[in-house]
Amino acid sequence: MLQKVEYSTIKDERVMRACTGVDFARLDELAQILSAYYKKVHGICYFEMIHNLNLKDGIIFSNYKDIVFFVLYCKKVGNTYDVLGVSFGTSGANVHHNVTKFTPILTSALAELGH
Repeated sequence: MLQKVEYSTIKDERVMRACTGVDFARLDELAQILSAYYKKVHGICYFEMIHNLNLKDGIIFSNYKDIVFFVLYCKKVGNTYDVLGVSFGTSGANVHHNVTKFTPILTSALAELGH
């Protein structure tokens, strides 16, 4: 059986940088930036919104670090959405949806901070 790609299974900085382009500390920092920016723009934490709307189908993230890892990994490895879907235990359509949803948000958050 295939194992899902998860940042928690990566133990080596070199491998993390190879998969995402950032180290563990930067991944944490980016997750904090995304969290603050998402709440500022939408007025609610993404995960509170998911809970309040009782959404479960297609949700593959449990925290902002998951989201940042997902976006960076997808951009870095450059596979098709279907292949990335296998990697993350979801459909190619769901990968596409999440990449196109969160990439601009992360980009805007970083641009606002001058990164």
